Amino acid sequence: MDYPMFRVQATKIKDKLYNAAINMRKALLDELSTWCNTTVIHIENTYDEMAVKISTAPTNERELVMLKEFIKMSKEDTTIVMTELLKTTNKHYDLLDEFSYVYKPEDIERCLDLKMKPMQIGSVIQDGSADMMAKEEEFMQRLDLEKDDFAKILVEFDDRFKQIIKFNSIDQI
Repeated sequence: MDYPMFRVQATKIKDKLYNAAINMRKALLDELSTWCNTTVIHIENTYDEMAVKISTAPTNERELVMLKEFIKMSKEDTTIVMTELLKTTNKHYDLLDEFSYVYKPEDIERCLDLKMKPMQIGSVIQDGSADMMAKEEEFMQRLDLEKDDFAKILVEFDDRFKQIIKFNSIDQI
């Protein structure tokens, strides 16, 4: 700007402010990208842990009950929370796209793989539920056998006790 008495040159300050703004924008986008990547890894790990736990066959009734509760919680809570978190992450990725952010190839691959996880975990939950029902039937059959064996033992004890009652002295044993 030229004024009659003096001249103000703001080119250096403008360049400095511009560079500071660009650096801030880059730092914010990098932080947002880091958050997105961390969140994607968290969602991926959560789904993987769910799949492993649901796919593990219970060995006893307690584990069966725990698995049943875990599947119920997974359906009703965890998958919904992870889906919402994924939607939020996708909105953040959209924001990064608006600024033409350059992603790392592994981040793109991880994000695309994650899009399949909800369907995969749904399939794992269905398979786990079917396996759980089969195990529950197996445990019920085993329990019925144990109940029958226990009833037989009780009848034997009852018969022995009736015989003991008939004894009048120790000599009759």
